[in-house]
Amino acid sequence: MGLLASRGLPITEFNRVMNASSTGTLTQTVLAEVCQWMDKHAHADWAFQVAPSAGETSNVTAIEQLGFRPTGTGWAKFVTHLSQAPAIDLPAAVTIRLADSSLSKIFGTTVQAGFGLPPEGADWFASLVGRPGWHCFIASVGDEPAAAAAMFIRGTTAWTGVCLTLSAYRKRGLQAQLIAARLKTALEHGASLVTSETGQPPTEQEPGHSSYRNQKRGGFEHLYIRQNFKRT
Repeated sequence: MGLLASRGLPITEFNRVMNASSTGTLTQTVLAEVCQWMDKHAHADWAFQVAPSAGETSNVTAIEQLGFRPTGTGWAKFVTHLSQAPAIDLPAAVTIRLADSSLSKIFGTTVQAGFGLPPEGADWFASLVGRPGWHCFIASVGDEPAAAAAMFIRGTTAWTGVCLTLSAYRKRGLQAQLIAARLKTALEHGASLVTSETGQPPTEQEPGHSSYRNQKRGGFEHLYIRQNFKRT
């Protein structure tokens, strides 16, 4: 399992126990150690994340016995298998750049502002630029950063995430173009399978869940819902 914790970033993305359902049978001793570590380091609203396609019912039962219950609508997991690069048709005045060290601060501040995170989040995301396997993208309208996204590649598999558009530039198709740019880059680096995730809306056309619809329009297949288990 992977344990991610940040009291200063009080959202599930930064306070969760990952891969909790595919690591074999979880003993109460292991779960107690996990809870102790998370309670010490994470925000109080942290979650176990359970993927039903990989999970064992015994693990879900063990987690529920600790007072955790499914909360919210969960996260939608997507996948696509690449055979050719998608077309990138940028709107007028829009450019997409792969961030290097000279653009790391811009990438970080764009992500921090777009997600509404505390100022410290800018440095955290900026530090991804240039790390092995990481590819960070900035979409600009004219000279102004307007959207950003990231991708991590290892071997033939890539993960895409950190997708956001600043409020002043939404509904211009920037996320669709960032999806296409990342898929093209993934193929160029030898990746054939790309995964992604976003919040699962109550209904597909639910207002405020454009990220979900962008994934499907970008060629991704909805694979499953990863449920968040939190204390009740």
